Amino acid sequence: MRRPPAKALLATALAAFLLLSASTAHARTVVRFATNLGAIDIELFDETMPDTVANFLNYVRSGNYTACIFHRSTTHNPAGIQIVQGGGFFLTGNSISPIPTASPIALEPSGPNLRGTIAMARTSDRNSATSQWYFNVTDNPALDGNYAVFGKILGPAGFTTLNAVGAVRAYNASVQLGDAFSELPLLQPALLTTNLVLVQSAQIIPPALRITGFEKTASGFRIDWTAEPPGRAVDIQRSTDLVSGPWTTLSTNNSNSTFTDTNPPEAKAFYRVSVP
Repeated sequence: MRRPPAKALLATALAAFLLLSASTAHARTVVRFATNLGAIDIELFDETMPDTVANFLNYVRSGNYTACIFHRSTTHNPAGIQIVQGGGFFLTGNSISPIPTASPIALEPSGPNLRGTIAMARTSDRNSATSQWYFNVTDNPALDGNYAVFGKILGPAGFTTLNAVGAVRAYNASVQLGDAFSELPLLQPALLTTNLVLVQSAQIIPPALRITGFEKTASGFRIDWTAEPPGRAVDIQRSTDLVSGPWTTLSTNNSNSTFTDTNPPEAKAFYRVSVP
């Protein structure tokens, strides 16, 4: 079959691509923690950890994580597990109060505790998680299989903030505040509210996707895009029939902001980019 002229093929594919580029109906949820050391965008694993994600989002929507403090950090022991933990207490004026909790949830099977992931904290009861969570500051394989990992940090800015939180020195404030505060991170060695590390707000960030370029190159059809929040990955699909498909997946979880289809079909091709 004779290949259509490049200009005609480009125009046909471009029209279809622009029409379908913002397919975000099933996008993974992203929550932004605005902390006093910077922002952390968290992409949640809605498909694989539905109950854990739903529980976490209930606390987000209820405003329970507003003025929530990081009450525990184990990063002062570099030979051990490296986490920073929050979600249990919030600041009200000059007082620290427990976050009101709903019923505990069952432990869902999850993936590994890799650096930058977030998981639910719990007691010795495997099915006891409520509001508390922790970030893995390093890979922590010793925790795998015992805690529900339900999201990951997006983009370099979030990791910069995680590193900043992890670098804060921890102090034993159990005498003043109770056993939960034996590893309390403080910006300065004084038990003042101004020295606490806290999540100032937590909000759901709607997905956004913008196509910045689509052109035929010597290597094939190149697609360029930007996704918000930064670091958010997309899926890319192609079809030769816009109405009936089928759609072939060319790339999944692509956060490179560019992709080239190096083997386009001889006939016309339609492309779509979506936030999964």
